[in-house]
Amino acid sequence: MSAKQAAIVTGAGSGMGRAIALELARRGAAIVVVDYDGESAAQTGKLIGEGGARAVTVTGDVSDPAVASEAVELAQRTFGSLDVLVNNAGIFDSNAPLLETTDALWQRVLAVNVTGNFNFTKAAVPAMSGQGGAIVNLSSIAGLAAGGGGAAYATSKAAIIGLTRQVAAEVGPLGIRVNAVAPGLIFTNLFASSARVLGPDTPDGPLTRRAHERMTSIPLERIPLGRGAGPEEVATAVAFLASADASYITGQVLVIDGGGLASI
Repeated sequence: MSAKQAAIVTGAGSGMGRAIALELARRGAAIVVVDYDGESAAQTGKLIGEGGARAVTVTGDVSDPAVASEAVELAQRTFGSLDVLVNNAGIFDSNAPLLETTDALWQRVLAVNVTGNFNFTKAAVPAMSGQGGAIVNLSSIAGLAAGGGGAAYATSKAAIIGLTRQVAAEVGPLGIRVNAVAPGLIFTNLFASSARVLGPDTPDGPLTRRAHERMTSIPLERIPLGRGAGPEEVATAVAFLASADASYITGQVLVIDGGGLASI
């Protein structure tokens, strides 16, 4: 990243999104901070400013294409370009299995996790066309193996991998690279923040509670490195994929899970 580059990071108000925004800013990029929670977005913007980089914020739901258009236009108008897009915004389904996944839960999780990704990618590609750019999508090991989430979440994260590969093939000739990262156990506030977004649609049936307890009680010894990770460890991987150091990498999924998936 350089001081002349600009990046959009969705879901940047907290957790991995905030860590990614701060890491890209540390490397010199100006950041458009996008989040559903305006106060959290403003706090991330403040932290970026305190670190000496520039930031502007957009408050809105990523499933609304108008929010994506606003963010891209703001990047171009304020910073002169759009060089990097990180589609991080996402919500968790509390591990709800199929039989306790309501229509409302299914639609909301896919709207944020998949349609939000689609909206921002579709808005960003024309802005990057001709100059090149990098898009990094946040998937999950739940998109590669069962047990990392419920039916809606797992489906959404698998869909992101499919979208990543397809779009990478389409926009490669435009000089745009598209990759994904698939984190495993990362210590963030995803459960609580997802419940706030879902509100009354947050699942809480007996099968959901049992599945959630199983996932959260998995011993760390099952992860070869013996620990979970902080969001900063995902942020550095995202920053690498967004950088010129990854100039010949596209259409790939980088798993960040301490070796857990490899040892199943």
